Amino acid sequence: MGGSATRAGGRVAGAALLGLVLTSAACITVPPGHAAVALAPSGLRPDVLPEGVSAIPWFGQVYLYDTREQELTLRFNAISRDGSPVTTSASVVTYRIVPEEVVALAREVGPNYADVLVRPEVEAALRLVVGGLGSDELDTDHILVAQAAVKERAAARLRPYHVVLESVDFRTLQVVSPLALGQVGASLVLQQRLLEAPRQLEIVRKQAEARREEAAGLAQNHEALEGSLSALTLADLRRRAWDALLRAPSSTVHVKAAGAPAIVEVPP
Repeated sequence: MGGSATRAGGRVAGAALLGLVLTSAACITVPPGHAAVALAPSGLRPDVLPEGVSAIPWFGQVYLYDTREQELTLRFNAISRDGSPVTTSASVVTYRIVPEEVVALAREVGPNYADVLVRPEVEAALRLVVGGLGSDELDTDHILVAQAAVKERAAARLRPYHVVLESVDFRTLQVVSPLALGQVGASLVLQQRLLEAPRQLEIVRKQAEARREEAAGLAQNHEALEGSLSALTLADLRRRAWDALLRAPSSTVHVKAAGAPAIVEVPP
């Protein structure tokens, strides 16, 4: 009888201890700038775990959510209104989640909300708005207007899912299409030619100055020769030239007398 009572008492004590363990709580520390939700065996707890130390039931799982402003960089391709491919890069998106709505965010979207929700919605808005621009409208003014339109559209679609879109900034992104790239290349070539024009002009000017100096030297030589070229000097030069020609080994002299046949060859 005593042994049975002891075993019964032990079972009651063990059950009480197990119940105490199951109903007791563990502690978790939520770092600053974060909120947490606890997933218990019975399901997601309805309360948000704030910063600091919070109690959670045993066998529960905790998910941390960053409630600070976060940043996302997007890169995507789109088609402009006139059919030109448009490539963008370094589009910066800032957003945050509502701390009081973390449980709803965890229940409806989950911890991967940045890739599952924020990125697709912003990219869809970017493609829609940027794709509505012509390739000749990819300037600063149109980009700023498009930026505001992207923010308005994406923010309206993200807010029901407990995400606040703070800003969309692609003022410094590079938007390039084949037509725009050709125009930019032509502009750069023209700019380079304009930069080279003064140097080419200087080269031509120096060449003209050199030719003027050469012409002046020739004119001076001609003036110097003009005084020494009298009629007697020219006659003497002519005589010497004929004499040299007649004495040349390759010269043949033909003398034709009046009334002689048409061709008479006389050896020298």
